[in-house]
Amino acid sequence: MRILRLISFFIFGLVANNLIAADRPLDDEALVFQNLLFDSEFQKLSDLADQYRNDPSLVSMEGMPMLVALYAGISACIPKNCKVSDSEWTYKYNQLRAWQAQLPNSITPKIAIAGYYVSHAWLARGRGYANTVTPEGWQIFQEYMVKANDQLKNINGRGKSDPKWYDLMLDVGLAQKWPIYQYDAIYNEGVIKFPYYFPLYFNKATYLAPRWYGSPKLVNQYVEKTVSNQSDEEFANTLYARINWSAQSNDMFTDGQTDWQKMKVGFDQVVKDFPHPWNVNNYAKFACKAQDYPTAYKVSQSIKDSILISAWGAGGKGYFEWCYDYGDLIVNGSRPAGQSPLGTVK
Repeated sequence: MRILRLISFFIFGLVANNLIAADRPLDDEALVFQNLLFDSEFQKLSDLADQYRNDPSLVSMEGMPMLVALYAGISACIPKNCKVSDSEWTYKYNQLRAWQAQLPNSITPKIAIAGYYVSHAWLARGRGYANTVTPEGWQIFQEYMVKANDQLKNINGRGKSDPKWYDLMLDVGLAQKWPIYQYDAIYNEGVIKFPYYFPLYFNKATYLAPRWYGSPKLVNQYVEKTVSNQSDEEFANTLYARINWSAQSNDMFTDGQTDWQKMKVGFDQVVKDFPHPWNVNNYAKFACKAQDYPTAYKVSQSIKDSILISAWGAGGKGYFEWCYDYGDLIVNGSRPAGQSPLGTVK
């Protein structure tokens, strides 16, 4: 069993001014690190990154490694502030360059610059299917992925001491249509060195997803094999839930990708370890998606006063209320379990 330690920004004196609470803890945590970057607190950022690299047990309120939050803040587009101006993006890039110049021996700004290129590429492309991307979007996407690849190759010695180097290189591999043997060479090396860095697993599941180079069956086989290779049962259960969470789709419980009963066990572990409302709301949402309405109702009872709209997708509060009410009918009413307006549970 892994011993995980939650990080409080209050302990490190890192609370940002005018910080507005987001639904997802990672967004607030990333914003703190972004503010440190904008305030030119380069030494503090370098020290924190070193600490998080040296101790992967340091995790956030939702259970993500703190290194994920740090890089999200200094090099990526924070979801709740994602529609930023070109001048803000340029300022972030210039700050990363200034950090690199001031602390040339720190690997963190060098990796963050590659992360900036990857984030800029995805922002230009968008996250939709290929047929929704404009010619200009494709051009910018490929240009910035080439820049990211060059940056990562230039630091591949010291860079490989940081799991983010592998995470970003897998992003490049996805974008540049690497064959599976080339992609897996980076992936396998990364997860052997950094087995608790979740984004590596998320990236591999994305590569194998139907919208990229795989299928639901391939995602299922990958997750099953990955989980079976874990010696820590609790981590294995958590990993099953988190990978499928990251690779979610409307048909995940009917197209062969995900076994809900296994994901349910994993979510039980996630919310036991990290009972933040973000995790609990998502547990209830996935239970409803899987048409496990009694579980959706039971879990939803604990979040009636802390509903996080963004966790429920496009349906928002209305979807939560529908899931809760329908679960109530099954548990306390007369509607037979397994019947719903969406069809019969199989």
